[in-house]
Amino acid sequence: MVNVQGLLQKLKEKSRKEGISYQFMLQLVCQEEFLRRLANSRYRENLILKGGLFIFAYTEFSSRPTMDIDFLMKNLSNDQTEMLKVINDIVNMETDYRFIELRVRSIMNITEQKDYHGIRIKMVGVIANTKTPFDIDIGIGDVIVPDAESRKISVQISGFESPNILTYSLESTVSEKWDAIISRMETTSRMKDYYDIYYLAGHYDFDGRILKDALLNTLSNRKTFFDETTIVKVSDMYNDDDMQRRWKSFSRSSLEIDLEFKVVVDMVVQFIGKPMNAIIKEEDFSEDWYSKDRTYK
Repeated sequence: MVNVQGLLQKLKEKSRKEGISYQFMLQLVCQEEFLRRLANSRYRENLILKGGLFIFAYTEFSSRPTMDIDFLMKNLSNDQTEMLKVINDIVNMETDYRFIELRVRSIMNITEQKDYHGIRIKMVGVIANTKTPFDIDIGIGDVIVPDAESRKISVQISGFESPNILTYSLESTVSEKWDAIISRMETTSRMKDYYDIYYLAGHYDFDGRILKDALLNTLSNRKTFFDETTIVKVSDMYNDDDMQRRWKSFSRSSLEIDLEFKVVVDMVVQFIGKPMNAIIKEEDFSEDWYSKDRTYK
């Protein structure tokens, strides 16, 4: 069993070895512990991991790092008082790692423009003399195609228990990011949506029929407008000067790599274009996406 000082030493060693900041390692361990307590709680079926941390964990921590935890909530109230009780119940669950202390700092409503507002909980993880803030964002009302998946989340330190929780599907993850792209178009500041679709399309194969169903369900559920010009507009995004500036800033700060925005946009359009055209034309779509070839067959 690793004690608190042993944990901090292992995190420092891993930070030096892998070139990842010590603060980010602390954040991942605190988030991992929240997921572990969720997995052991009666709310395991109610909070479904999604977003950046889901992608980061799914890809074995090789994709874009993220700061927050995102969940889809099922069959619980979005009242702040009720949600605070839920989070405190989770935080107070017993695990073998109680030297990782989790505290709630504040709670607030978010996405109030939607039919049902979400909740943001500001947390802090305390390990010995370290304090690590992170947010938990909880949304409601979205759909998952084909369904939520039970998944073991990899851990940072060998020997620690892997949390077994419910997560999104990759298809609905892509669909929600596509929805964010086309609902904001050139006004978006969310360059991460382009990158995440680009990354997933470049590393994973997809069943085209399931992806088409996920796209249709997400766009219909969110009442997002689209037509035959939508793909064309997205394909032209790399010509927008403001979008180019935002992309350069994002790639420098979040990716630390030199990746042309045009390359990313072209991949997104190549990946999403065929199933979207099938949706628009109300046609069946049965081709599969092959990441190695970056095409449908």
